[in-house]
Amino acid sequence: MFLTSLFGLMLLTSVTNFLMFVVALETASLGMYVLAASMRNEKTSLEAGIKFFINSAFATAIMLWGISILFGVTGSLDFSSVASGLFQYIGDEIKPFPMLGILALLVGLGFKITLFPFHLWAPDVYEGSPTPFTAFLATISKAAGIAVLIRIFAVPINDLVPDFNGLLWILSAFTMLAASSTALWQSSAKRLLAYSSISHAGFILMGIAAFGTVEDALLASVSHIPPTF
Repeated sequence: MFLTSLFGLMLLTSVTNFLMFVVALETASLGMYVLAASMRNEKTSLEAGIKFFINSAFATAIMLWGISILFGVTGSLDFSSVASGLFQYIGDEIKPFPMLGILALLVGLGFKITLFPFHLWAPDVYEGSPTPFTAFLATISKAAGIAVLIRIFAVPINDLVPDFNGLLWILSAFTMLAASSTALWQSSAKRLLAYSSISHAGFILMGIAAFGTVEDALLASVSHIPPTF
């Protein structure tokens, strides 16, 4: 199950098509559901597996809805073709369908990488899961989720990311604030690790929001250009 999830995460960070993105995501998630509930004699582990499955399925459904909207608008599932199809909407004051599709995609990804207010499942899953899987979820899974967020923001929806800058700032601020303040009251190391992971997602999102587009952020990281606020 660890190898299945790892294979799915490796595939997830290299896809260039939304269809393969969903296949890779579910391949990685399938092993995680089993790993979270692998301590069958522990009620907390079974609860963690069920919560993980239900929240993940809900997030995937929202994400698929957003992807279907983007497909209807652009006529393609390839990242580059979606980017070309959305380019025509730059400058339009009213663009309900592209924005709705991107918003649904952002909500789905928010569940996956535990952005506020979609993070509530994480502490229970971290605490109830076996310790090796908790470490896997907090490190490798989180890194892959952030890589996917950057890939999707950098190519298919990069041109419309500035329209979401205000929302990204709000999500980033509330994610860091909620995770850091709640972590102060934790007595469980696993729950503390969960809130630390949630807070890190907020810091990553802040970097995207600061530069306006992921493309600018990636160029600045190479050339060491300071952000323009």
